[in-house]
Amino acid sequence: MFAVEGISSGTYRYDAIRHGLVPVEADLSRGQLERLTHDQRFFTASGFGVVTTAQTERMAWKYPHPRAYRLMFHNVGHMVQVFSMTACALGLGAAITGAFRDSETEEVLGIAGTSEIPTFFLAAGIPKRNNDGLPLSIRIHGAATTH
Repeated sequence: MFAVEGISSGTYRYDAIRHGLVPVEADLSRGQLERLTHDQRFFTASGFGVVTTAQTERMAWKYPHPRAYRLMFHNVGHMVQVFSMTACALGLGAAITGAFRDSETEEVLGIAGTSEIPTFFLAAGIPKRNNDGLPLSIRIHGAATTH
């Protein structure tokens, strides 16, 4: 978390039993997140970032056949789409990427191995907008923009 009202800046993990955020020791900076995502600039000004992981052993238990792997990524895709739609509904800009440094991400998250794997990096925040209401990064051909 970088700039979320009501939540202290820091790094958290989701606790499914408590259905809430729990602080973790490793505090990831914007720079570290940028490095992990090959400097895609998602975290330079975002309000918060999320790293999703999948627990392969849980999926294998739930679906004890080869289809488990496919269903795991199918579920990840649904979750990422819901993140994007929810951000949009809240007036936030969202950025999503599956391009990240796998081994370094696993090391930073403390999940090296095969029982839990990182799947996506997500970021959201309040976008800076042009006078027409569109984010600064959006340009409509022939339209004048002023900041």
